[in-house]
Amino acid sequence: MAEEEEAQWIIYENVCSCYLWFCDPCTASRHKDSPTNSKEFLLLGLPIQPEHQNLFYALFLAMYLTTVLGNLLIITLICLDSHLHTPMYLFLSNLSFSDLCFSSVTMPKLLQNMQSEVPSIPYAGCLTQIYFFLFFGDLGNFILVAMAYDRYVAICFPCTIPPS
Repeated sequence: MAEEEEAQWIIYENVCSCYLWFCDPCTASRHKDSPTNSKEFLLLGLPIQPEHQNLFYALFLAMYLTTVLGNLLIITLICLDSHLHTPMYLFLSNLSFSDLCFSSVTMPKLLQNMQSEVPSIPYAGCLTQIYFFLFFGDLGNFILVAMAYDRYVAICFPCTIPPS
């Protein structure tokens, strides 16, 4: 392996926890049950004191569950009420789905690592997580652009849109 591949990797995620991803192959190989050629990212989380760890775990779990249940409620209500089957509510349900997936990319791993002895993630898992993190973040932005364009067309060209 080249020395460049063994360099330390630092990746910041813009999540409510803003935790740091750190990979040091030398440190990873010193942990028990870890082979010497292991390629894992060691996740250095929030600098939480051990007596406050359960409080922060409960806080992050409550925020995650609130996000998931709120987005599922929005999607369900839009699907059930036939009056809400308009383009803007279609965009809103897609935005809720995007937000649901976006928050589900990193929070479960964060919650798992808060309870783990050696918080780590394999290289392939890290790449997958970064891919979906960026994908759902961009998807939310594209949906917002489509919603803005829909409003622009509705305001600037009101005669071309059939009344609902």
